[in-house]
Amino acid sequence: GAVPAAGPADHDRARAALQAGEILPLPAILDRVQYEFIGQVLEVELERRDGRWLYEIDLLAPDGSIPKHEMNARIDVCNLGDAVFGVTRAQSQLFRRNDRRVARDDLDHILVQVFLEGGGLASGDHHIRAGDMLIIDLDQPHEMLNTDFANLTMVLPRELHPSLSGLLSVFHGRRLGQDNPMVPFIAEHLRSLWAHVPQMDMGHASVALKGTLGLLETWLTHEMEFTDDAAPEVSLAVGKSIFRYIDQN
Repeated sequence: GAVPAAGPADHDRARAALQAGEILPLPAILDRVQYEFIGQVLEVELERRDGRWLYEIDLLAPDGSIPKHEMNARIDVCNLGDAVFGVTRAQSQLFRRNDRRVARDDLDHILVQVFLEGGGLASGDHHIRAGDMLIIDLDQPHEMLNTDFANLTMVLPRELHPSLSGLLSVFHGRRLGQDNPMVPFIAEHLRSLWAHVPQMDMGHASVALKGTLGLLETWLTHEMEFTDDAAPEVSLAVGKSIFRYIDQN
């Protein structure tokens, strides 16, 4: 649809902000809409409100209604070189990727998510709460009923991270909850990375990403070796292995 701003002056400011890389281009917004919502895009408007740029999106939902969604146009993502890292905020929704949509989208990526606010009910009756982690393999079907939520998401292209992607895909759609002491440990690491990466150059960001992916790979390798009924000393052993990795790298 068309993308009108409030007036000529706003149109010029929007174009300047886009050229300066301060707001997301429309194709990136539409990609997020296709990922986060179910429906056909009817119209998109870009407007400035209270000092913020917002995309206002009208969708034709499967039930014939036309819900209106607003998405912050400001970039809440960062490029770590071999991965993209960002915060997503959205209203309650049913998110569904069936086999047909998986085949159509052809998105060979893995999402590593930390829920900052809200949660929902994922496939297999996994109740996701703030503080939990969720792995989504975009090459597999997935369904989740969300409350209003905010999550921190790392997007990993499978072809750039084949070994780690293989480990992550095993946990597709499963809640990684705070009852496992490694989950808050890894989640806090990801939140810390998000807080500090704006001050990093690409060299530092690359180093930070390498360490983060190493932590994930070490942890998940051990997780696959034990059942959910593992004794506390097993979790302690996993923690020690992580700290050994830090010391060695």
